[in-house]
Amino acid sequence: MKEIIIWNDKYLTGIEIIDSQHKNIFKCVNNLFDAIEKLEIKEELLEKIRCIDFYTTEHFDTEEKYMLELNYPGYLEHKKTHEEFKKVYEEIRYNYVYKKDTVYVLAVHLNHTMADWLDYHLQNEDRRLAEFLRKYKY
Repeated sequence: MKEIIIWNDKYLTGIEIIDSQHKNIFKCVNNLFDAIEKLEIKEELLEKIRCIDFYTTEHFDTEEKYMLELNYPGYLEHKKTHEEFKKVYEEIRYNYVYKKDTVYVLAVHLNHTMADWLDYHLQNEDRRLAEFLRKYKY
């Protein structure tokens, strides 16, 4: 299977549930990339996109719950990065679902957006959050 983003220890937070969710998101993103490479039909690609939807929603909810419970001082900024990502992601996904002539271009755009965002967010925002959470033995 071809991968667009490869899991690496640099992404580890040391918080089991968050690391597990990150790995699931990577798997979904890579499955979408592989499906694009194989020129799978739109319905198959949508199935891969639903996987990304599920795991990113679950993950954002988990992080935001922990941040609120522990009064994380960077909560508003971190949540804002989630909201900005959701906005871009939803726009691309909407165009993918409803525009018939650019299906693969939009799927590729979605996939690259996910990979780039994950790489940056995990190494920066999530690393700071994890350092804070580890103080509370998460």
